[in-house]
Amino acid sequence: MSNNLSAKKRVRENKVIRLHNRQIRSTTRSKIKDFEKALEDKDNEKALVLLKESQKALDSAASKGAFNKKAVSRKKSRLAISYNKAIAGSN
Repeated sequence: MSNNLSAKKRVRENKVIRLHNRQIRSTTRSKIKDFEKALEDKDNEKALVLLKESQKALDSAASKGAFNKKAVSRKKSRLAISYNKAIAGSN
């Protein structure tokens, strides 16, 4: 346990920040899972909408510091590649 007042305050602040980041990461991952499920169901129109939503959520999470910026860029790229493969496979 921390000894001085400022350290105790940091513990309280970190708890709030951690919970906030957990919520952001959870909703972002849910959007990504919805997109991947639409790809599995071969619903390309819905997948395109969910791709844009998940990319937007990833950008938002990166700007808030919940995810690393470069990890978000890599994830967005991989999602787009998976969408393009699904489109190419369905034609």
